[in-house]
Amino acid sequence: MSLLRRSLTSTLLIAALYIALDAIVVFLFNPIQFHVVPGISPYSSLIYLPFALRVFGTSLLGKEAIPGLFIGMLASSHYFWSINDVEMLLALSFIGGFSTWLVFRAIAPLGVDAFYLADRTQVPPLNTYLMAGLFVATLDAFLMVAVLEAFGKVHQASLTYASFVLGALSGLVVGWYLAQASLPLVNRLFRSDRAE
Repeated sequence: MSLLRRSLTSTLLIAALYIALDAIVVFLFNPIQFHVVPGISPYSSLIYLPFALRVFGTSLLGKEAIPGLFIGMLASSHYFWSINDVEMLLALSFIGGFSTWLVFRAIAPLGVDAFYLADRTQVPPLNTYLMAGLFVATLDAFLMVAVLEAFGKVHQASLTYASFVLGALSGLVVGWYLAQASLPLVNRLFRSDRAE
């Protein structure tokens, strides 16, 4: 598969998966969540599945996952989360697209290497993904809540921050089990001759 074709395929697949997972969150999980925990921010989800895609997509594809994550978050934030301000939409999508890769690169020298790239034969263990995910979720929550607060969308920043981190990590655990089931197919499609 040519580099251009593989990049376009991975971008479209990541974006479509992001949108599909966010649709599950918005139309299935959130109505139940808002019934059980009525005071939670409308921008929070206690099981946020797209976060798992961000972690596993970045792990598998490296920086090649960034365009699909950016596009997926841009589309789902606009259509599912009613973010209509262009500056806010771009800021949130930039965070969603780039932060996972940046954090993975920053923590790799510390011994937390969550990349599953061409030179690795074993998938990183769940505890590595949880540790990396915690770093990513902490940064994401801080930056996303700051953006939402700057645009007047959040009034209880600490509660929203905590629910972002919790939602990201719970989505990561649920996504881990979904990823384990789909890893052979994903490996076959994207793992060959890929460079980080």
